Amino acid sequence: MGVYISKSNCSIIARRLEGGTRVQYGWSEYGGEHRFYTNDPDDLPHWLGKSEREIFSKLCFMDCGYFYDLDNTWYYIIPGAFQIKIPLAYFDYHLDKDLREFEERKRIEQFVLEHLLNEYYNTNPDFQSLIQEKYPQGIEEIREDVLIANEYDHGYYFKDKYHALYDYFDDWVVIESSNKIDITGIIVRKKQADQGRNRIETIDWRHD
Repeated sequence: MGVYISKSNCSIIARRLEGGTRVQYGWSEYGGEHRFYTNDPDDLPHWLGKSEREIFSKLCFMDCGYFYDLDNTWYYIIPGAFQIKIPLAYFDYHLDKDLREFEERKRIEQFVLEHLLNEYYNTNPDFQSLIQEKYPQGIEEIREDVLIANEYDHGYYFKDKYHALYDYFDDWVVIESSNKIDITGIIVRKKQADQGRNRIETIDWRHD
């Protein structure tokens, strides 16, 4: 396929089935080499679910996910407080000296939080009102605490300390990279009231 395969030890490999109402997913060792080059089911164990949100539900401590979506694109999923979906080909251009992606992952996770607490905050009155109601110290103090604090995982720190803000959002984020080199867009969504039953999947976010 000519795209990057992580050296991660444990990953999830998944695909959205035709029609968009089911997701097939399973566990894979060593970056998914033994299952990565086919879009067809094989004889290895897998599960069927109704949503992309289920792909990390069976096993804990997965390093990453690979997701083949209905736009015929492979995506790399960064698991964490937010599951971050980004075109897999992006990592062809963003590996460290050891040919690993983890430093770039940290940068992307930081970028997501910066977006939520800057651009998203500045353009969403409902989110501004939530902060005024729940956290009277204000956005500047929250930004400094979350983005500058010496925390190993800023995403989980944000989730744990500012849960009302974290819970405002869907727990998936889409990173766009139209040229496969630069981040050209980010899509975050307010959590739906009927999140469990009728959640809109990320494949449809850009179209609604």
